[in-house]
Amino acid sequence: MANAQDKLIGVVVMVEILLADYKQKLPDNMLGDPFSFSPDLSVSGAMKLGVARHFPVYPVCDEQGRLLGLIQGENLF
Repeated sequence: MANAQDKLIGVVVMVEILLADYKQKLPDNMLGDPFSFSPDLSVSGAMKLGVARHFPVYPVCDEQGRLLGLIQGENLF
């Protein structure tokens, strides 16, 4: 999830949505302060950082924390 300035503020995990009460809002179930890749990171550097995390999708953010895009884990590895 991103705020009004497109800064990444959290990540929503599918299992959390599936187990949540249907009345809850997405921010109630998101993981705050998410890990992200820098856009100038090499593929090998991203693989080294991502290997221990096992995320299906990795966010890519600039220095201000703005979400630039997503890398699918299966494409990275």
